[in-house]
Amino acid sequence: MLGSLKYLISAALFGLLLAGGSLPAEAKSIIYLIRHAEKVDDGTRDPSLNEAGRARAEWLADWFAGRGITAIYSSEFKRTLETVAPLSVRLNMPIAPYDPRALEDVVTRLRAAEGVIVVSGHGNTTPALVNMLIGEDRYADLAEGWMYDHIFQVMLGDDGAVAVEILYSEPRSTEPPGD
Repeated sequence: MLGSLKYLISAALFGLLLAGGSLPAEAKSIIYLIRHAEKVDDGTRDPSLNEAGRARAEWLADWFAGRGITAIYSSEFKRTLETVAPLSVRLNMPIAPYDPRALEDVVTRLRAAEGVIVVSGHGNTTPALVNMLIGEDRYADLAEGWMYDHIFQVMLGDDGAVAVEILYSEPRSTEPPGD
């Protein structure tokens, strides 16, 4: 019962965070995990963002700018770096690289960190990191070619409590692209 009450309080605090952007007293960190924005379909392993992706990256920079971001992480692929580059420039904050093949190391770093963190990843690594942070296999890979709008907000409490919410960026990608 007490655990359920703590979870409800944590969930309510998430709602307050959406309006305010600062950490509640008992929160250790808020981690925003995003998939890279829309990319050029050039057949390469490391494409850049396309026009829609660059627009989304600017939107994300605007959205995150007032949320007290203390760290930005990204894999070293062009599309993930380009997604958080406008935020990095706006906040004059470096982007810390991570290896998407070593997600356990990333989770260790995120759990040890304090503050408000943005992590730019991929359609498979972003939900995998969320699942590892919350200790459940709840979220599946994000579909290729769409679903660039998901923002996973994970709050880690000082007491080990974890809460997650899915937010969305603009424009919304509510259905797969046509044939």
